[in-house]
Amino acid sequence: MNRQTGKTKRRVTIKDIAREAGVSKSTVSLVLKNSPLITKETAALVKAASESLGYVYNRTAANLRTSRSFIVGVLINDLGNPFFAELVPVIEECLEPEGIVVMLANTTESPERQRKAISTLLEHNVEGLLISPARFSTREDLGPLVNSNVPSVFINRYLSDYPGNYVGADNVVGTTMAVERLLAAGHRRIAFVGGEDGSSPRPERLEGFRIAFDKYGYSPDPELMVTAQGSRWGGYAAIRELVSRPDPPTAAFCYNDIIALGVMLGLRSKGIQPGRNFGVIGFDDISEARLWTPSLSTIAIPPELIARRAAGFLLQLIENPGTPERILITPRLAIRESCGTAEKLNPGQKKTIGA
Repeated sequence: MNRQTGKTKRRVTIKDIAREAGVSKSTVSLVLKNSPLITKETAALVKAASESLGYVYNRTAANLRTSRSFIVGVLINDLGNPFFAELVPVIEECLEPEGIVVMLANTTESPERQRKAISTLLEHNVEGLLISPARFSTREDLGPLVNSNVPSVFINRYLSDYPGNYVGADNVVGTTMAVERLLAAGHRRIAFVGGEDGSSPRPERLEGFRIAFDKYGYSPDPELMVTAQGSRWGGYAAIRELVSRPDPPTAAFCYNDIIALGVMLGLRSKGIQPGRNFGVIGFDDISEARLWTPSLSTIAIPPELIARRAAGFLLQLIENPGTPERILITPRLAIRESCGTAEKLNPGQKKTIGA
């Protein structure tokens, strides 16, 4: 409303801009769509006219005309985890050149909250969904997505009862590499710290843990395979309890980097130096892993890599939907200071556990 006249100001139209710039309405429309058919000089003239008139592009009306929303929904199970805090900006970076913006939902590991978020996002006519599912999610917790034609890609986690598209690490291979490194360093009592039930990567990483022991001719101690909250505090509390036992571990494979950082804090609180007299390896390779002292050895499957593959896959599905596909990314072992020095022990060499 105009404060001086008390009248509501009329919305500026394309016709107004065309009159101001001295061009046709179709030329203005092409400029607003960033068409390459328009010269830079004409585009600059039209944009200057639109700015001087206070024109605001009506995205809703344009979307109705094209039947596209240019919105992608991203559902994250735990935004407090640095892995996802690093992943989401890269997704936005990958989608921005296509004119797509992100609507973000943090489900905080709640299937119910996830179901409501999916319903709301579909009501906004999203082009697609990128989902890291909440723990214990089932097909039912996807709500209306199951019967829709909206493309979706699961990130890092998948649902056993729903054959969706998936992008994530090869958890078995990654964990096997990590534990083999600790075994090669002479460790026999190796703890598996972290991961909670109801998440697809945990059984896969436990499988890789057992495979590594089997290659070296050992059996892991099930009493050292513990769950922990996915946080620094979870790792801190778990390792303090483990090293207080009569027959404590001498190394730990951690479910993710954030737990591993907590493990290193817990070790220090007990007077144990990680990397010197206790080996620690994480999983993810978040940026913070390189900055700690000692620097964290980890299974490197950087958030940026997952984000780029998942966003690219979703864009492909938006243009050309196909049958569900699983993309497994082979990680690498980033050896830093926290895992100590490796001895040369050959796989298959039989030793007694605790030797």
